[in-house]
Amino acid sequence: MIVHPRFQNIYADEAMELLSVKDAGESIFRPSSRGPSHLALTLKVYDGVYAHKDIVEGGKEPKDVTSLLRIGKTLTIGEDTFEDLDEVMDRYVDPQVAHLKAMLNYRKFRRGTKAEVDELLWLEKLEYPMRIAYCFGISHEHPGTIILTYIRSANPHHEYVGVYPKGFKFKKRMFEDIDRLVAYFQRHIDDPRLESGPSLRSVAAMVPMRSPATGGFFRGISGQWLGWFNQ
Repeated sequence: MIVHPRFQNIYADEAMELLSVKDAGESIFRPSSRGPSHLALTLKVYDGVYAHKDIVEGGKEPKDVTSLLRIGKTLTIGEDTFEDLDEVMDRYVDPQVAHLKAMLNYRKFRRGTKAEVDELLWLEKLEYPMRIAYCFGISHEHPGTIILTYIRSANPHHEYVGVYPKGFKFKKRMFEDIDRLVAYFQRHIDDPRLESGPSLRSVAAMVPMRSPATGGFFRGISGQWLGWFNQ
């Protein structure tokens, strides 16, 4: 059994339902579809947008049922390793959420879908035609990623910004805060444009989950592995 205030023995859809009434940045640890050596972190990025991150549990014995039911001796997210869920919160989740909230409260952040944000930026461009209009918005297609939209003359262009515990990743560079990212964007806007799609690392295992049917392991309250579900 895993005992932690943020852990709940629930499906992905149930985690999203619980988080739907919470503020952006709230999160839940839960079982993963990838098996008994994995956990999943579900994070509310924005209203209706949820990111799911894979956590690899280390130090488990595949043939020892008791070992499989306990949390791993190490927890790994990407290239970062942690001793327990508290450390995951302190070193990974909390810093990332702080950067997410900074973006959501940034003066150039605009709410809405990609199309709605494009329309808002068009109106701004019409009001100030000599300026290069730009703003940030949430990517609904790639949860956990921010869209930087700008209009120079006619058509809107889109770049992608990853949100990480260490800051914001834009064009393979990490920025500690948004103002530094914007300054870099403005200095290099005339550089040959390379379409910057969302980072695979930033969106890996971070796609919206479907309703559970058949899928991965579910760590039962009674200590059993109950059925399967999609992560």
